[in-house]
Amino acid sequence: MELLISVDDDQFRVPLPDSLAEPLVAQLGRFTDAETKARFLASLGGHIRRFLEDVLDPDLTPPTEKQIRFAESISRQKGLRLPREALFYRSAMNDFLQTHAPQRRNTTSSGKSFP
Repeated sequence: MELLISVDDDQFRVPLPDSLAEPLVAQLGRFTDAETKARFLASLGGHIRRFLEDVLDPDLTPPTEKQIRFAESISRQKGLRLPREALFYRSAMNDFLQTHAPQRRNTTSSGKSFP
């Protein structure tokens, strides 16, 4: 058995060993209503999304929610347009934040600051 993943016009076949394929078929056969099946598929989709984040090159992973909130705040304060790429790619988000985020100053334990 294979899982078929379709991304735009590309399709990827992911082979499943029988030890996973048979239980998956059994699980799908247990659903008696569309709502239960939809919840299962939504959960499966969540696991696949997290897995993709683990296997993508680091610069291609999405930014964190915290990075997005911070960038949106900076954009509002400075009247900047947040680049679309920054919402999809962590590397583009890092570039935006390095360029526009206020620079933090380091302080010593006595409270004196230095650049």
